[in-house]
Amino acid sequence: MASEGFEVLDMLHRVERGDDVSIMSTRSPIRVNGKRLKTTRATPRVREHTAAIRAEFKV
Repeated sequence: MASEGFEVLDMLHRVERGDDVSIMSTRSPIRVNGKRLKTTRATPRVREHTAAIRAEFKV
């Protein structure tokens, strides 16, 4: 991660959750129309949306 090539790829970014947790993470290398998707939003916590999904799909 300390190599020049890794820095050129801009693979690290900081993401945050709604509970004020900030995490340094690797960025997705996937490009859409030549552009990388960027976000500061972290992935949801385990079971964070379970109730809403169950309600939506009536399961």
